[in-house]
Amino acid sequence: MLVHQYKLFKMLSNESITNMFTRMTNITNNLDALSRTYTIINNIRKLLRLSSKTWETKVTTI
Repeated sequence: MLVHQYKLFKMLSNESITNMFTRMTNITNNLDALSRTYTIINNIRKLLRLSSKTWETKVTTI
C-alpha cells in the first residue's frame, strides 16, 4: 500500500510545496520503518518532477 502511494504520489491542486513535502516525508518515513527505503536523491527528483507549474522556473533553476 505505501509503495503504491509512493509511486503514484503527486502534488494536489492548491497544495503548497511545504504540505507536499510533509506528505512525501510521512510516506517515506513509513516505508523506511518497513525496511523499504528510497534514496534521498530519488525522493528529491520525484518532488521536483511533481511540483506544480507555478514552480517550473524554480525547478529548472535547481
